[in-house]
Amino acid sequence: MVRSLAIKKKVSWISWYKNEDWSIGENKLKGMLSPQYNKYLSMYWMGKGFFLKNSTNEIKIGRRSIKIEPVGKLGFVVTDTESSEIHSAAAKQALVLARAILKEKKDYLLVLDEILNAVADELITQEEVFSLIKLRGLTNIVLTGRGIYPKLEKVVNLISDIQKIKHPYDVGQLAVPGLDF
Repeated sequence: MVRSLAIKKKVSWISWYKNEDWSIGENKLKGMLSPQYNKYLSMYWMGKGFFLKNSTNEIKIGRRSIKIEPVGKLGFVVTDTESSEIHSAAAKQALVLARAILKEKKDYLLVLDEILNAVADELITQEEVFSLIKLRGLTNIVLTGRGIYPKLEKVVNLISDIQKIKHPYDVGQLAVPGLDF
């Protein structure tokens, strides 16, 4: 994305899980760019937060269920605050937006942040991702997230596999500002 912006190419970023309310580095990127580069970047925060499909750790707050997960000796962290239906609807809206951007044929690069996680979490299907890729024309598309599917390998041009080997979260430490968010 940075390389595309550096040569003044139009970039759109669609996030499947992150939302505008989060205080994460990506949310600040647009404000960090000078006006001559900022005009080439569009960022869309379509997510409703973390999604845990099969969490067994739920607490009720009023009529709402919140999913929590243990973190070492620190206790618990909130990991999901929305229903499956809300997450699914948000994922479908992100797909609609991605299709509209591709149909405009104005972008050089379209970043689909954590779209592969949305497939793994069954918020969208592999087939929906394939139909999206077919619309790309001359637009370059980056799919991020965990998991690559054999069928997907056949239709993309480049695959990078970035794996976590060790992380402070594994021993109960929370995410690190500037590195994890």
